[in-house]
Amino acid sequence: MHIDDLDALLEKYRDDRCTPEEKRIVEEWYESLGGAPPGEPDISASLEKVSHRLEATLAERNTPRRISWRWMAAAAAALLLAPLAWRAICLRNCPEAVTIETAAAEMRLDTLPDGTVVQLNANSRLVYKDREARLEKGEAYFQVAPDAEKPFSVVTGTLTTTVLGTSFDIRSYDRDSVTMVALMSGKVRVGNILLSPHEYLTYRKTTGQADTTHFDNEDDVTAWRQGALNFKDATFEDIAFSLANLYNIHLENRSSKRRWSYTGYFGREAVGEILWTICVTEHLQYHSVGNRIILIDKK
Repeated sequence: MHIDDLDALLEKYRDDRCTPEEKRIVEEWYESLGGAPPGEPDISASLEKVSHRLEATLAERNTPRRISWRWMAAAAAALLLAPLAWRAICLRNCPEAVTIETAAAEMRLDTLPDGTVVQLNANSRLVYKDREARLEKGEAYFQVAPDAEKPFSVVTGTLTTTVLGTSFDIRSYDRDSVTMVALMSGKVRVGNILLSPHEYLTYRKTTGQADTTHFDNEDDVTAWRQGALNFKDATFEDIAFSLANLYNIHLENRSSKRRWSYTGYFGREAVGEILWTICVTEHLQYHSVGNRIILIDKK
């Protein structure tokens, strides 16, 4: 196997994109290593053994000893990449914590081992183990699989949200001064506060103060799940952050406008249409440099 082919196969295995046959090949190879990845000190010895076995086979066949260095490089790569395959196998078969994360302009939908469905917004990271999730950053929507004997909990900083079976949204980006928990159905307990459907809680990270508010429209909270943007009295920083999350663009304000309170809803419009609409509303114009969008005063 060519070294690039091997690397690509392990990448597919880690991302759970292998065919059943490819998966069998990787797992049989893993088992042949003795159930654990070799350390770097073992690589030379392992390659030497492989070399001796190959030479002996060639000698038996009276074949000239021409060992392919490309083949040896592939064998070395296999040993070096073994820890990656081992981690992928452990993720599926061992009761270890599972980490799910997204980059800018990426959303992800996963079913956790207990049957809970979680959707991550862009630039988010979630660590899950045994009915406990830790939202390390970002935003996530949960549809929790019920288990009366084992409540599901989500930890964000010092705040813990506990549920039995429900759907809710949690947002806690690093830039946010508050953590927000919005309940769609069922009941959740956030700290010592019990939320009812269509209530959301804002928890101030610096003071620990918590307030609850009622909302009527779920799109006010979870528009991001459909790739939409819903601004209500948004600051420029709010708009720039949302566009960076959804479209991976960097918005700069070089206009004279400093006080923003923008309201508007965008479904799946192209980013150019969104920028045009904002500029028309705010009497501005823009130009782009790569993925940077610069707002300037309208001439």
